[in-house]
Amino acid sequence: MDLKLSSGVASAVERTTIDAHVTAHGTARDQLLPLLHAVNDRVGWLSPGAISHLAAAIDVAPAEIFGVASFYDLFSLQPRSGPVVHRCVDIACQVNGAVVADNQDGVFFRAVFFKRLADQPLVDIAAETALRSD
Repeated sequence: MDLKLSSGVASAVERTTIDAHVTAHGTARDQLLPLLHAVNDRVGWLSPGAISHLAAAIDVAPAEIFGVASFYDLFSLQPRSGPVVHRCVDIACQVNGAVVADNQDGVFFRAVFFKRLADQPLVDIAAETALRSD
């Protein structure tokens, strides 16, 4: 496949995360979403360098990776200033005690609708590592 990679270079953390996942799980196309989650969860966003390194690692066009990453709201293609809290705002969650909150103190609250099982939290804290500088 002819990969048109960007000039961005993945950070050491991004390369390590991608390479470790590929070593453990292989380079099959079905690893794209798990790899995107691994990088996004570890670094807090998907940089152009990470997308290029991922494209080369699993032989998928960067444009396709960008398309997948930009489709899903849980991925960030821009650096985050702090953690993201996904809070359920559907009626079932509100009846069970979900609190509506505004963005504050560097924490971004993103409203989501999802089916919640009884043992799942009303909020989910994403990208705990987003504040890391590595």
